[in-house]
Amino acid sequence: MKVALVSFFTAIALTTCDTSENADVYYVTNNDIITVENETTEFALDESIYVITTVNDQQTTTNEKNITLSEFTYGEDFENFYHTLALYKKTGFGTLSKINLTENAIEVLEGEVSVSQGNLFVQNFYRDSAFRSKIGIKLLESGDYVLSSADYTNINNDGIILIKG
Repeated sequence: MKVALVSFFTAIALTTCDTSENADVYYVTNNDIITVENETTEFALDESIYVITTVNDQQTTTNEKNITLSEFTYGEDFENFYHTLALYKKTGFGTLSKINLTENAIEVLEGEVSVSQGNLFVQNFYRDSAFRSKIGIKLLESGDYVLSSADYTNINNDGIILIKG
């Protein structure tokens, strides 16, 4: 059984709390903030994929400006950034079929996770200068899998995750 982690291109758009038309907007782009523990690609039936998210607090915008993400979060939301994930299984036709995950197949080690329409809604918590989460997804069937954003529907697509805070 194999699992492919789609190369996550992560875009973060942040706006200052200025509500006028002069509000600053910053764009941050990252690769590989979501990884599979130990870069494992082959699993046995009933094993779990452990998915780790790490979004560093210090970022460089697409315009080369250094920013601190936690400065853009407000009140109780300070500790949260979130994203969605979905698990897809490759079919014999070379297409992907979405696996509707349930809470019974999820192990939360860090952060919080809820399941909606078979997708994972993952909240990352602030610790050690980064927003982090770690979850396990139990594989209940043999096959080749792709882990990506909930909007990934084409096997040739690059998979995009928007991290919102």
